[in-house]
Amino acid sequence: MAIRGGDLKGIIQMAFEVQDFQISGAPGWTSGARYDIFAKAPTADAAASAAELRQAARRRLQTLLAERFQMRCHRETRQVTVYRLAAAKDGPKMTVVEDGGPNGGIRGRCGQLTGTNCRMASLIYQLSRELGGVVEDQTGLSGRYNFQLEYAPVGSCQQATAGSENASEAAAPGRPSIFAALQGIGLKLDTTKGPLEVIVVDRVERPSEN
Repeated sequence: MAIRGGDLKGIIQMAFEVQDFQISGAPGWTSGARYDIFAKAPTADAAASAAELRQAARRRLQTLLAERFQMRCHRETRQVTVYRLAAAKDGPKMTVVEDGGPNGGIRGRCGQLTGTNCRMASLIYQLSRELGGVVEDQTGLSGRYNFQLEYAPVGSCQQATAGSENASEAAAPGRPSIFAALQGIGLKLDTTKGPLEVIVVDRVERPSEN
């Protein structure tokens, strides 16, 4: 196992297989300081599945966090805002990529997302990061699409642009909300409440030098 230049919060995400918004109580420094982690894994069981190997790697990371960072944590289930993405009544208004081709994805910055040969799973993942919450895919769309979204920044991106040289451009009058921007490509984003399991960090310390 090798992690180069990973911030601690990202390592916690890997260890517990959660997203950023599922971690509560982590001090600010866990998103700044970078660490290299090199660990020799035990000989793998030849009969182990890929899922079992990933689970074993996560357990080793959890042990490392407890030993090197004195991390103590517990799991909680909380009621949070849940976003549901569905196709609008008139259907999607994105360009369908008919001939497949190489896998595409999403390029984005604050207030902009460009999908190229993109599956809905990639859009769902990016929206969950933008909104800082769970986004459920209820579109029923299995194809690949090209699309362009421009909207007023949201979540952590909104905070990051405040006071920056790009703030006035990103928050320019007339920029729609992310909800309205999605309607422009034939998608509808609704909100509800639902349970979410979170990792609550009770204690974590900076490690001593090796």
